[in-house]
Amino acid sequence: MATVGVDIGGSKIAAVLLAESGEIGGSVWRRHDGPVDVVDLIAATVAELSPSSSTSIDCVGVSIAAWLSADRLRVLVAANLGVSDAPLGQMLTERLGVPVFLQNDGDATAYAEYVRGAGQGARTLVAIALGTGVGGGVVINGQVLVGSRGLGGELGHLQVEPGGPRCTCGGTGCLELYASGRAVAEAARFSGAVTAADVVTAARAKDGDAIDILAAAGRAVGCAVGRIAAVVDPDLVVLSGSLAQSAGDLIIEPAEAELRRCWPLAAVSDPVPIRLGSCGREAAALGAAEMARAALELQALHG
Repeated sequence: MATVGVDIGGSKIAAVLLAESGEIGGSVWRRHDGPVDVVDLIAATVAELSPSSSTSIDCVGVSIAAWLSADRLRVLVAANLGVSDAPLGQMLTERLGVPVFLQNDGDATAYAEYVRGAGQGARTLVAIALGTGVGGGVVINGQVLVGSRGLGGELGHLQVEPGGPRCTCGGTGCLELYASGRAVAEAARFSGAVTAADVVTAARAKDGDAIDILAAAGRAVGCAVGRIAAVVDPDLVVLSGSLAQSAGDLIIEPAEAELRRCWPLAAVSDPVPIRLGSCGREAAALGAAEMARAALELQALHG
């Protein structure tokens, strides 16, 4: 069984070919320029990987930065991709001629870290993906938390600042407003930096303002982790995504300090550890492939 996992976000697409053995047989990673024809782009990416396999593709897993229906058949809103209320799973299945399984990108990242990465051996894992926005996922005993409306694990929309600014989700003071790449870049515009990568580069060069901006993002993450922990009591919290991968301890250390300050369960436990994910920039694509494979095997088991 060969499986392709594709991860499409607001500014990049990544894909992996997963051989039956579990080995990665090929990968693709590139940026794109915003709203695109999602079906065409995913189909072209799958085709790019397919010739490298000596066997046919049995199924495709697609991770997308979107709110999905609980049955994972429809995209409700993918604002950065210009897609809404679309039966994307069916559209891709018809286009590719194999079963396609949709996943939220935060869920796919969490699952990848749970089965292949830093979360191996955990019973309950929380993953927070700090990229252009902030995604997240929760895996409990091997099952991804989806929720009754498909919106479980939307950790980027936890409120970390009561009375904070309005978020695109309709709430206020959301984690995404403080710890996303977009938020970090916006906070640094006064100094001329225009991307989150610029801020990280400046912080590595000991620029005090850049260090403070990333520390503020870390404190917001620590606050969010404290609130999550009181609900799901995870073994581990994993940070992934481009901002987390590049900033590393510039975000993790202030996150841990804030978590120690606000840890809600201090009478009975130490704070949950926060670690950097180990699946890298292809984490969501890997998770989508693994979840698609598991879903196809389950379908076969039940006929």
